[in-house]
Amino acid sequence: AIPLQEGPRLAVGAVSVEGAGVLSPAEVLAALPFKPGDPWSGGREAEARRSVARLYAQKGYLGAQVAIATTRHEDRGDVLIRIREGAQTRVGRILIGGLVLTREYVVRRELPFAPGDPWNPEVLADTERRLSALGLFDRVQIGPLQPPPAPFADVEITIREGRPWRVEVGGGYDTDQGWRGILEVGNDNLFGTGQSAGAREKLTNYGDRTDLTYRLPWLLGTPLKGDLGLFREYRDQFGYKLDQAGFTTGIERTLLPVPFKDLYRLRLGLRYQLAWIRQYDVSPSLETGGADAIVPGTQIVAKISPAVTLDYRDNVIDPKHGSFHTISVDLAGAYLGSQASFVKSSLETKWFFEWPPQTTLAMGARLGLATPYGNSNSLPSQERFYAGGSTTIRGYPQDKVGPLD
Repeated sequence: AIPLQEGPRLAVGAVSVEGAGVLSPAEVLAALPFKPGDPWSGGREAEARRSVARLYAQKGYLGAQVAIATTRHEDRGDVLIRIREGAQTRVGRILIGGLVLTREYVVRRELPFAPGDPWNPEVLADTERRLSALGLFDRVQIGPLQPPPAPFADVEITIREGRPWRVEVGGGYDTDQGWRGILEVGNDNLFGTGQSAGAREKLTNYGDRTDLTYRLPWLLGTPLKGDLGLFREYRDQFGYKLDQAGFTTGIERTLLPVPFKDLYRLRLGLRYQLAWIRQYDVSPSLETGGADAIVPGTQIVAKISPAVTLDYRDNVIDPKHGSFHTISVDLAGAYLGSQASFVKSSLETKWFFEWPPQTTLAMGARLGLATPYGNSNSLPSQERFYAGGSTTIRGYPQDKVGPLD
């Protein structure tokens, strides 16, 4: 056995700040990893220096020196934060290299800083992730993140462009739904503007769908994302066949992109869809379902859909932890050019946990509510909720849980 004598516990006493001019003493104290009464240790001293230096670096004071002195009084230690701020560094020229096809304004409009702004290494690092998220470049490097202290320092952005054209081919076999295949062709950097266009064809045993899309990362010179799409679809449903064609258009705005990196993204969206729908070869049993009957004929359905999405996932493609939440509402009515009137809302939440180690546990829940109103007595068949299949209740054929009538 090794005898130990612990002695008295040392706590943080009074905390004071000396030499702060750019920042107030209150701002410096708020950045410290301790407060009066907390246990004191040598590790907290190093952590406090890093926290205060980081606070000054965000203001462009890259050469700020932080020293910490402690004075012990029995079971407590008074802490004095001494700061030598130094000179501020601001952004000088912004130099962009490596562009071949892409126009320079496509990069510059994404920059959250301008010449003359305080040099903030964290904003530069976030900008690198922001440019990479555009999907136009194979590599983005911004530096130097920590230049020598100087009145002005140039920002150098080095880019390697990706190939604008893409061709995607996919297929598969499902024991319930049979064969399916997908072919998509697109250009993600039309004429070097960052705009994209694509065509997608999906073939299955029960139908096919064609989509033409055009997307703008900036709409009318604002950070609103816009898109326009045309579609045509044929489906052999259970008991009837359906043809539809139409167009969709929408706008989306991503909020909180900086300084929250790729996390905590709040997206607001608004979409309008106008579709011409034809139902035919309807089974006689489905024509006699009362208010929920499926009636042969054509119908125009137009709806507007606001949506809110909050994304806390650490990785969009392969999340290990975090959560994802979205809520949307579809409104259809004569005022939008629709022959059907209904309200349909959807709520979805997903949660990801790293537990047990090296394993990701994913959980999710969905809730949907819909009702007709006005002169409509029932929902259009393609707007109803069905259960069964890999995306709802596994182990059952697609849409075979219900409703079957």
